Amino acid sequence: MALSSEMLYDVNIISMLVIGILEMVLSIPLILEKVPPNQLYGFRTRKTRHSEKIWYRANKFAGKSLFFAGLITTGSGGILVWFGPGLGSLTIAWISLLIIFSALFGSLIADFIFLRML
Repeated sequence: MALSSEMLYDVNIISMLVIGILEMVLSIPLILEKVPPNQLYGFRTRKTRHSEKIWYRANKFAGKSLFFAGLITTGSGGILVWFGPGLGSLTIAWISLLIIFSALFGSLIADFIFLRML
């Protein structure tokens, strides 16, 4: 059973909204400095693992940039709800991927720039 074009459109939009919200939820403990140095969660580099002070400062910034990436992703998903129906499901899929990865990549670049200043 193949998915219809409308179903694929809905899946793409819902995916963008869910991914954006997930990014924002995951960023909150980092922003609030609730995540101690660990091996699984946070902005982990040699420099952040070397100093607890740097860990919290870098992860607070990373949390803020991840939250912003989530806002961009969720907001873009909302915009595509209005302007996307005429574009086709494959085009929406590519636009969705481009937005999600661009927002995350931009966040990561900002994190490393900030880390270099510490």
